[in-house]
Amino acid sequence: MVNVRPHEPLKLYIAAYTNPIGCMLAQDDENRHEWAIYYLSRVLTDIEVRYSPIERLCLSLYYACMKLKCYIVAKSVKVMAQTDLVKYMLSFPTLGGCLGKWMLPLIEFDLQYVPTKAVKGQVISDFLVDHSNNSNDQGANVLDIKVDYWKLYFDGSKHKDGAGVGILIISPEEIPSEFLFELKYHCSNNMAEYQALILGLESLIGKGALEVQILGDSQLVLKQLSKEFKCNNEKLRKYLATAWELLTSFRKISLVHIPRIQNEIANELAQIASRYRIGLETLRKLDSICQILVPG
Repeated sequence: MVNVRPHEPLKLYIAAYTNPIGCMLAQDDENRHEWAIYYLSRVLTDIEVRYSPIERLCLSLYYACMKLKCYIVAKSVKVMAQTDLVKYMLSFPTLGGCLGKWMLPLIEFDLQYVPTKAVKGQVISDFLVDHSNNSNDQGANVLDIKVDYWKLYFDGSKHKDGAGVGILIISPEEIPSEFLFELKYHCSNNMAEYQALILGLESLIGKGALEVQILGDSQLVLKQLSKEFKCNNEKLRKYLATAWELLTSFRKISLVHIPRIQNEIANELAQIASRYRIGLETLRKLDSICQILVPG
């Protein structure tokens, strides 16, 4: 094992099995050769072995960061694991229980996820985990964990010729689904934004989604959902109440404000549904547009 190079990023390999967890802290030298700095492993308690696979990996990350804090604080750390634990733990601000307890201390670290491949560091980390347990875990395989949250992109469009909404839903398997609806009632642009969100949430509930990341370019809608902005518009309050009620159907929720350029698919669908600047190439899409005659 070698000493830490002060101005170079670190690599933190983590792994978890049915019982033990383990990690290895490493760093590349000036020739890009990887060297181990510190090894850690321990057996889980009777309560911890009941954790789900993703929770055991998150515990391994938390355990490593707390034990190696003197090495990794104020440094860039690349987290090598089977799934993006950093994104999983930090993308849901409403995490509770043990995940919430582990998440808060990790905020002070500069953690960046890097997918593991057939590299020396992960082999060593998995070896440590495999051999820190008794024969009960012999021959165990690396847990291939998948983050199972859905993504919902929504947008509304309102202009003098009509109104419509566009929705893009991406499943945990990265399968996209696109929806567009024409609103055949008088509404404002903010009402159209809310209607897009509501229809998207209803679709997710129908698909059985439990964890969802909601992405949109309407700061007003997202800030009112998170209660950062107060809703003074009587008509919008009805939409907001409906959205809040639908959100109770999910276990974990993340609200993300994005620029319009990152919401271009939902935006284009909304513009098509509202018949905004429709070209001949998009005219045939109008046959599949559902019409909503009354507010949702």
